[in-house]
Amino acid sequence: MNQDKIYDVVIIGGGITGASILYTLSKYTNIQKIALVEKYGDVAMVQSSRTNNSQTLHSGDIETHYSFEKAKFVKKEAEYLAAYLENHPNQNMFLKVHKMALAIGKEEVEQLIKDWTKNNLR
Repeated sequence: MNQDKIYDVVIIGGGITGASILYTLSKYTNIQKIALVEKYGDVAMVQSSRTNNSQTLHSGDIETHYSFEKAKFVKKEAEYLAAYLENHPNQNMFLKVHKMALAIGKEEVEQLIKDWTKNNLR
């Protein structure tokens, strides 16, 4: 991606979600300048990979259909599993990736970049 070029939309991640957003925007909107950025050597290497699909550790924080009690329970259990995986001798058992971030408009994009830089996210 040319870093000097201005895009209307930049989609980060070339898996099923990123590809679907790209398709939807290109087919059903008048947005012309769309970029899709993938950090891995190929598309669909994380959640959309046949070996990773549905292997997401849910923390209860984004499951809007959960009751508060269920969300607390799921969060506690997810923390147990995450601690086990992070301390397991075989560190190749899992891949830790960030959740999707969406910024719309100049202010949100600037805030996302600020937060991204502040938290040293990759």
